[in-house]
Amino acid sequence: MKKISAAMTDEVIAEQLFARIEARRKALQITQADMAARIDITPKTYRNLKKGSCSVMVLLTLLRQLNLLENLDSLIPQPTVRPTDVWRQTQSSAEGIREPSAGVGERLAARQRLKTRDQ
Repeated sequence: MKKISAAMTDEVIAEQLFARIEARRKALQITQADMAARIDITPKTYRNLKKGSCSVMVLLTLLRQLNLLENLDSLIPQPTVRPTDVWRQTQSSAEGIREPSAGVGERLAARQRLKTRDQ
């Protein structure tokens, strides 16, 4: 298996992903037919995954069956709250004149509120 890179075409990336999925499936000693049945698709549809033709829901179900769902956090990490976002949100202006910025304690409290709101 090759390392996936931006230089690859989408078709090649789909083939590489399928190869990795197949390696995981075989390691778990599950046949293609059994995996297709587990994710409620036909064996032919399962084989078409190599071409990259599936819905996001099929992919998620497949990843769940292969115990790989947790790896999505590495693929698409949760957004973080940047201090500049908090600073901008705490700034207010009246007719274009900025008021004095909030103290450090108030900024940290605003950042914590943003973090807990996004979870």
